Amino acid sequence: TLFLLHERSKGIKSFWYPYIQVLPTTFSTPLFHKENYVENTSVYYLTETMRQSMSEVYDLINPKIFTLEDFLWAYTIIGSRSFKLTDFSTTLIPLADLANHVSFAQEASLCTKSVDKQTNRLVLKTTDKKIEAGDELCVKYNSELANWQLLLYYGFTIENN
Repeated sequence: TLFLLHERSKGIKSFWYPYIQVLPTTFSTPLFHKENYVENTSVYYLTETMRQSMSEVYDLINPKIFTLEDFLWAYTIIGSRSFKLTDFSTTLIPLADLANHVSFAQEASLCTKSVDKQTNRLVLKTTDKKIEAGDELCVKYNSELANWQLLLYYGFTIENN
């Protein structure tokens, strides 16, 4: 999160500037739209708790170059677009992070990720599904997420989930 904010603050001087420019600036998650959620529900309570926790972390950092809203933006980018590499690390993968969620694995275009131990590079593999020009790339985020988790972290739910 802090690296992303640092690179964003460099503007055009950042190597990552072109990528940062295509990242979303608004989100449909409750963290940014709590007014759309009913008070006294679990999602509302979790959103309030998350915002308070993030505010406390922000205060500890004591930044001078970015606001709390900037911090929440970067946190949401990392939380909603990163790929888990190990139990302790995640990464943003330009272009791959644009893939949308599908609820069934057989519909996914990107199915597995691993780190090539010889080159130390991330490898994304596609499914057997034929991908035509203009097709939407899809990935299954996490098969164990309930709708409240999908809503809280990604801003959507799945019917009959």
